[in-house]
Amino acid sequence: MENIIFSEIYSPTRLAKDKIIGLSSKTTFSENKKTAFSTTSVVLFNDNMKKIKSFDEIKDIKSMKIETVEYIEWSKLPFDQELKLLPVKNGFFISKFSDSKLFIEKFDLSGKKVMEIEKSYRKKPFKDQKDRDYYGFGKRYKNRKYKRSVTGLFEDGKHRLWVATPNDGEKKGTKFYIFEDGIYKFSTILDLGLKSELFLGGISFVGDKLYLFNFDDNFGVKCYNIIEE
Repeated sequence: MENIIFSEIYSPTRLAKDKIIGLSSKTTFSENKKTAFSTTSVVLFNDNMKKIKSFDEIKDIKSMKIETVEYIEWSKLPFDQELKLLPVKNGFFISKFSDSKLFIEKFDLSGKKVMEIEKSYRKKPFKDQKDRDYYGFGKRYKNRKYKRSVTGLFEDGKHRLWVATPNDGEKKGTKFYIFEDGIYKFSTILDLGLKSELFLGGISFVGDKLYLFNFDDNFGVKCYNIIEE
């Protein structure tokens, strides 16, 4: 590859006073400039956004045929193939694309893998175009058959991992699988009134409450109590 690179940082999260973690995406090109490659990896920064460490072993690579390096439509590729990152106090959880299982890894800030979660999962097909649109797919993705298995990662006030997944359409809402110390505990379906799976990014847990930033025309914040029977 030629050394022609565009780079960007997104989803930055502060871990401590002097540590920020996020995803770094860079674009490179083949020697004939007919193919673009997008590489996304996890990066640790200091308070001045200077790179401390790049976890290059944890990365996602996509490629696309292009006509010119001046115009690359990465939006043509399914957005849900991106890495899912959840920073926590002593490291981070990461989930790569899969439509057939729940697979999440946890790493400490040195890059050492400290946990691996894998759970069987029944593949969830798209029912129709309306169903595809809910998960952020336009008509250009009409040939996609199955939904991504992990659509979001969250940590509650008890430091349990909540894994958001598509439900099977029998009940309205988002299905969550809850893990504690890497061990599966239970699952639940919450109807949060989301108009699109994209709005899962508005979820935040504080103590025994789930807060949802409302992205619709009214905006605002909704609060849900977590009650375990």
